[in-house]
Amino acid sequence: MFILTTYADQQRWVSAFEPLLYPTGFSFYRPFSYVPHYIVPSQLAGQLADTSQSESLLSQSKWNDGYFGLRFKEAAASDFLSKFVPLRRVSLTAVEAGESISLYFRLGNFVVPELRDGKKHLPTLDVSRVVGDVAATKLFIDLDQAERDIAMKWQTSETFPDGLWDSIEGALSPPAIEKAKGTVLLRLTRVSNRGADTLRAIEEIDKLRHMWGCRLRVGEVYDLHFNYYRIGRSGKDVSFGSQRFCITNARDEVQASRRTIPITGNYRAEDVWVSPLEPTQGPVQISFEPCSADLLGVTDPAEARMIGVKIPVTFASQTWPASRKWNLALFVLFGILACYLYHRYGYASDNVRKVLLLCIATSVSVAVTALKDFLLNQKVIA
Repeated sequence: MFILTTYADQQRWVSAFEPLLYPTGFSFYRPFSYVPHYIVPSQLAGQLADTSQSESLLSQSKWNDGYFGLRFKEAAASDFLSKFVPLRRVSLTAVEAGESISLYFRLGNFVVPELRDGKKHLPTLDVSRVVGDVAATKLFIDLDQAERDIAMKWQTSETFPDGLWDSIEGALSPPAIEKAKGTVLLRLTRVSNRGADTLRAIEEIDKLRHMWGCRLRVGEVYDLHFNYYRIGRSGKDVSFGSQRFCITNARDEVQASRRTIPITGNYRAEDVWVSPLEPTQGPVQISFEPCSADLLGVTDPAEARMIGVKIPVTFASQTWPASRKWNLALFVLFGILACYLYHRYGYASDNVRKVLLLCIATSVSVAVTALKDFLLNQKVIA
């Protein structure tokens, strides 16, 4: 078991919240990249950099079961340096080694806050025994048995737990709170067929990096369900102004019910339907990112204090459903039969002609009905 971490009080603090913004089962849209000396123990960096050894590690379910969470670096809050705050389970799906080691991972269940003294708190893990110098930068840590035993007691949930945002705020160090205060987080809660409760299956959409996401079809319409939340939302200095998230996909790539999600409150739910327009050769992202007031470009999430989502998907070509193929076959079959019977009609006796007329009428009726159903049933399967 390992912990995959980022510092919540340093320059890349946005990464502390991004992995929380996707449903269980999705791959995180990008890898976390660490230089070798960020990895504990030191020999693990060499194992991950070696393709055969990394593949062996990733195939071991007992080892490849970790937690994403937060660490803290700011010396002004020294009490936090040894703490790890778990947020959700993760499993590695691919490793790429170069000047740094890039770790691709899939998002698992959320950590459930514990009820203590009448309030909900996230569990914490003291990593000082594992890393030694807690002031040193250590971000990917293979846990020893004692720490694993503690982690095994943490409760998790496939769905986003009640009180998790408040518990995260309560777990942040003062410098981390200053970094994140007022930040708006856009969270994807689910993807469904348009107007239906049927959730889209989360599938392996890229076998090269074992990326998991949704397979969508061109011409179909899908609902994206979002929630957004503002960190430190109870402050009186909260203002909304022209803050908004914009879908950054080109208009000829994705049609959407609206291109922006304005921020009109501290937290609420939002739905946007999208429809792919062109098939893709591999995974792409449907991206909702913070945009400038003039809507002419995206802005830096840390500067804008707005963190959006990039949803991994593929756009597949249209295919005919089985019912449409069957109707086409019936139209062709009974059309040919009607023509054949009409040809026989000219050479038949009067008694036989009566039977043939009945058969011709029946064949034409079935062919016309099948043609009508074929033309009306043009919806692609999903």
